[in-house]
Amino acid sequence: MVKLRRNKTTRTLKRAYTRTARKVAGKSYIKKVPATQVHRYEFGDLKGEKECTKIVLYVRDPCVIRTNSIEAARKVIVGFFDKVFLSEKNKAHYIKILRYAHHIVRQHIFASGAGADRISQGMSHSFGKSGCVAIRFKSKNKPLIAIWISATPIQEEKIIKAIKCVRKKIGAQTYVQVERGLFKIGDIR
Repeated sequence: MVKLRRNKTTRTLKRAYTRTARKVAGKSYIKKVPATQVHRYEFGDLKGEKECTKIVLYVRDPCVIRTNSIEAARKVIVGFFDKVFLSEKNKAHYIKILRYAHHIVRQHIFASGAGADRISQGMSHSFGKSGCVAIRFKSKNKPLIAIWISATPIQEEKIIKAIKCVRKKIGAQTYVQVERGLFKIGDIR
């Protein structure tokens, strides 16, 4: 099986022309739009307006982040929440991924081994094939993931530590902002 290409091949802001026609399929420049790997963008059981802690993960610089890294970050967060709230029945948290992946990343076909010269000759389709979907940040300091938790200070400290571990999965310059107060759950301002 072919392994996933490194993130440095896709993190530039250069936009590829990826027109997809709905009515006339012949006008499309790409054959298919790849599915996003993130399937749940909001989950948790906090609702309404509560006194809680809001943790927001911001992307510092303009970049492109693939959905596989967002899904890996989501799994790390959910795993840490399961560990921290293991003994409690009421898991008082709400997690929201704030950006949806629209950017289609195109990749050139690369072949190695016997018969590779037959595939690699010529540039009949120099724009490449659609490889994956990504989130494109065009400006600085944009929020990516927001978390609302109602927990003890010790649990909060563990969760903030988990969010700092998530920063390694993203593959971009990020920072974490923590606020305590009365918040409307799911609303980011």
